[in-house]
Amino acid sequence: MSEKKEGLISRFYKVTETIRELEAEREKLDVEIIHCTDEEDKAFIIKNRKKLLSIYRKYHPDFFKKFVVSCFQLRIQWVKWCSPVRRSNILLYDLLKIWDEGFVYKGNPVISVEINFSVPIIQFINENNVIESVREPNIEKYRNILEKLPPCLQWTERSVSDLVI
Repeated sequence: MSEKKEGLISRFYKVTETIRELEAEREKLDVEIIHCTDEEDKAFIIKNRKKLLSIYRKYHPDFFKKFVVSCFQLRIQWVKWCSPVRRSNILLYDLLKIWDEGFVYKGNPVISVEINFSVPIIQFINENNVIESVREPNIEKYRNILEKLPPCLQWTERSVSDLVI
């Protein structure tokens, strides 16, 4: 093998290793961004849910299409061998829309519908802004609403908690 070819191959392997390291770093940053955003957004939405719904209903709902919400696990369906199928990201616009259209439990906004080993559990934000869980055998209404949601981005630069209300 020529010296030139050997040098190119060596360089190729170094570049390949650098790419792997950068991809791993990118994935780590992606997870950190989502985690940070989720914690801030969750607290903000719980605290301001009534104001957000009021603004959505009275003014410009399309404004809320700029924000991805990933802090609520809208559905977890456990399937064979306990591998979860998850859907969690939703535009703030779509979240407010489904809350407005009845994605509620006894008048309180639902943030999670889980079917875990045939036990349906609904999580919702109660009137005191605390998350509660309840077993609910009839989840067909919630399933129908969730199935109609359009696909969504993983995250956006501006998060819900960046809003000032």
